[in-house]
Amino acid sequence: MATPLSDEGLSRAAEAKRERLGEGVARVDRVLFRLGQQGLARLSPATVTELEALVQTAHNAGMVRVERELSALATQVQRYIDRDPLFHMPGYLDALNRVWLLNAEAQRAFDTGADPAELKDALGEARRTYELQAEPLEVQAMGAAGWVTDSDFVGITVYMRCGERVLQVSNARPSAYFGNEPRRLMSMGISEYVDVTIQQLSHGAFRFRNAKLSGDGRLSVHQDLEIEPSPWRGASVYEGCSADSWDALSALLRDSTVHPVSAGGSRLVLVEPASLSVVTVDEKAQLARMDLVDARGAKLEARVPLRPENNQLVDNLETLQRRPELRPPAFFGRASASGGLSFFPMTAVYGTPVRLRGRQEMRVNEVHLTLEDLEKVTL
Repeated sequence: MATPLSDEGLSRAAEAKRERLGEGVARVDRVLFRLGQQGLARLSPATVTELEALVQTAHNAGMVRVERELSALATQVQRYIDRDPLFHMPGYLDALNRVWLLNAEAQRAFDTGADPAELKDALGEARRTYELQAEPLEVQAMGAAGWVTDSDFVGITVYMRCGERVLQVSNARPSAYFGNEPRRLMSMGISEYVDVTIQQLSHGAFRFRNAKLSGDGRLSVHQDLEIEPSPWRGASVYEGCSADSWDALSALLRDSTVHPVSAGGSRLVLVEPASLSVVTVDEKAQLARMDLVDARGAKLEARVPLRPENNQLVDNLETLQRRPELRPPAFFGRASASGGLSFFPMTAVYGTPVRLRGRQEMRVNEVHLTLEDLEKVTL
């Protein structure tokens, strides 16, 4: 029996989804407008309750991207109410703006009249789709960084080069049990299925068999994945994404897709500064800053938010001032054109291996600045 169609040519089920989408967009818009009007002074536990209810509304409306950002916004509001030192006004405004932009994108998708099932690019997907790769993937670590989400997860992402693509493997744990220092996860396995630690994966070259890969370059560490050592490619993994002058860096950024929500105008790069400035701390902006200077004297500002998960990174940048012999020829990280040219350093990259002492001594070409201690490095 054929599925009944609405007057717009959609099935009744699709029309019901569209109706929930329209109601969800309108409700989110009303709440955001009220939050913008009242400011921080009138935030209360009732605001958190309303935002949590709004998360469920967005879920029922199929607005996956909005749902995730609303959860982050609710966390920011709760931190403000608790007078939590992790609350920062820029983070709150960023969360608020991201929900607003994504909700506007959902509104435009709704206005097309299309079946919500066809609007995944605008609305998001509840779960990523991973496709099994027929051929083994040859990968090599480029860099790694630790992070803590506003939804209270701590994790590490390892960035790896595979052919012309940059892939990523992540491991996340609840911060309530594992704390807010990502470096504590380094000695853990990348998953319960694979006998390779995060630290090993972040310093080597490997062959992934039976790999599953998502469209946005995320690797699934699943039960059938097999990981074995692969030949080391050296500095060639950074080809096409390195810059020794900030004019060249600007040219790389011009090739990036600009999107107001997904960190448009930014990309992963290797920068090769000629010199470094001292580290300064801006308490008002809650940032640590350091200038990377190229051979022509142009300055690229490294910016590090003052958050607990970045404490090791700030300490490492200060170590480079005290021990100039440890200064690497290059840094791997994320450059951005938003608010002026800036750079978030993730990994110090050395031309020749250095000794890194930890639970075991390793000879490595990379020291991950949020995860490993430069004080334990010897040349």
